[in-house]
Amino acid sequence: MALMKCPDCDGKLSSTAPACCHCGRPNVAASTNVETPAPAPALRRPGHKRWHFVFATFAILTGIGVVGANAPRSNSTVPDAWVSPSLEPAVSKRAVYATKVANVRSGPSTSHGIVRKTRPSQRLPYVEKSGAWFKLGTSKAESEEWIHESVVVTGAKKKHMESFQLKEGGWRWHEEYGYAVAEGQITNTSRESLENVTAVVTFKTKGGGFITSSDALVDFNPLLPGQTSPWKVMATWNPAMGTASVQFKKLFGGKLTTYRE
Repeated sequence: MALMKCPDCDGKLSSTAPACCHCGRPNVAASTNVETPAPAPALRRPGHKRWHFVFATFAILTGIGVVGANAPRSNSTVPDAWVSPSLEPAVSKRAVYATKVANVRSGPSTSHGIVRKTRPSQRLPYVEKSGAWFKLGTSKAESEEWIHESVVVTGAKKKHMESFQLKEGGWRWHEEYGYAVAEGQITNTSRESLENVTAVVTFKTKGGGFITSSDALVDFNPLLPGQTSPWKVMATWNPAMGTASVQFKKLFGGKLTTYRE
């Protein structure tokens, strides 16, 4: 407690007195110097700082998500085809498979130019079929590509063909200079090389009577997966020959399963 002079009567009074004890003047200093007690500290539960940190982190991440969602897509470096799953897939679900090296043309006829060639067993997505021609690619293709149905198969037929070891590519037989000559092509449709593939031709009469048989190795040995080889078998000509059939086997036995159209 301190003493002070009254501004009116110069009397001494306590700085905490509400008024001058001599003249009664109110003590303004006492009313302004009253100390306001500090508020009691709030009770805080243990770990309150951790919850504040979690809440702040959540708010920041939420804000980033909102900004990212509203950001203009033109600034993205990701191609639209990757961003939107609703766009047309790059590979069509409809497809055929090439049976050999075949021509792909710029239009649905042999008068159109050759654009490229296929590989055997190559998957060829297509958009539509017009007559005997498949239009390859997707609806977004810039140029047209067409292939004839005679050199392709569907996926189901390809799977069936692959269950065989060989595919017969057509053959014929005729008489030539006193010999019966049979010749054609054979394709290895298996996934392994085939060694010593042998063509066996049996000649019969028109009534089915056996006359003779002859055999020869196909030209390519070994016959690699997907490879097509010519073959040729000759036997002495007999005017009674009316029909002929061919089978394929390994040179030292073991029949090879053959797919025929």
